[in-house]
Amino acid sequence: FRIVESGAFWVSHRPQKPNSVLIGTWLPRIVNWVRLEELKTGRRVTIFNTHLDWWFLAHRRSAKILARELGRSYDGSPQILMGDFNATPESALYRVLISEAQRTGAPFCDAWQRAAEKSGPQETYHGGDGEGCFPGRVDHILLRPTAKIECALTLGDHDGEIYPSDHFPLLTEVGWK
Repeated sequence: FRIVESGAFWVSHRPQKPNSVLIGTWLPRIVNWVRLEELKTGRRVTIFNTHLDWWFLAHRRSAKILARELGRSYDGSPQILMGDFNATPESALYRVLISEAQRTGAPFCDAWQRAAEKSGPQETYHGGDGEGCFPGRVDHILLRPTAKIECALTLGDHDGEIYPSDHFPLLTEVGWK
């Protein structure tokens, strides 16, 4: 792959203003993105990575901002949105993000839910001890257009009792036509 372009926006009412904060949230929340071109085929994919606020009252507004900003750059080529959403699939953030994307005709699919094969715990948050715990799966990989998901893995690699994070990382194998 080669990098075609990259950038960032903030999950706020002024997404292009660096360090802007959504009113009522704890910290500035950013989405970093990169558009890649596959060297062999020239096909492009845009990848977005974020760490969203944990406060449930910010979820609905955050989801609408995310959907709007990703929708602006959607040209039919694959988009992958991943990160720590601090929200389960039952949350307002997740539901609003999915419904906003469906409303625009470019729905997201959840790699974990669509995977032909799943491995590892469903919970991604474990608090640093390796035992999945409340609130459960708060890290997600969403993509559009819908793709074939060969596998989705929650990785539990660690060194003795030391884990590299209080979340398990996710890995997925995606196949677009």
